[in-house]
Amino acid sequence: MTAEQLQLNDYELGYLTCFSHAMLEQFKSDDPFDGGEDDVWYGLTLGERVFDLNIWRDLDGSTSCSVFECVKNPSDEYETDTSKAHHLWKSNHYYPHILSGERL
Repeated sequence: MTAEQLQLNDYELGYLTCFSHAMLEQFKSDDPFDGGEDDVWYGLTLGERVFDLNIWRDLDGSTSCSVFECVKNPSDEYETDTSKAHHLWKSNHYYPHILSGERL
């Protein structure tokens, strides 16, 4: 099942995209061949909204980033609502060594 499109205003979209690019640098330095993570999550609060941002490596070597909104559950704790998502980007060029199978 595909998630519905999460609606973001221009500020949210810009901030989340910029933040994801900053976190990508950290993610890129975590080599999956040396036991590094292939899936990371970051929580952000923008105004009245709370988001979870996910960066992950696909099996084909590409890297993707999506954002989800968090909602309060009956216990008054935030949880990720995966029924709506906004896919920020997908890229193959950050990990050419994964696509070719070469080690750097």
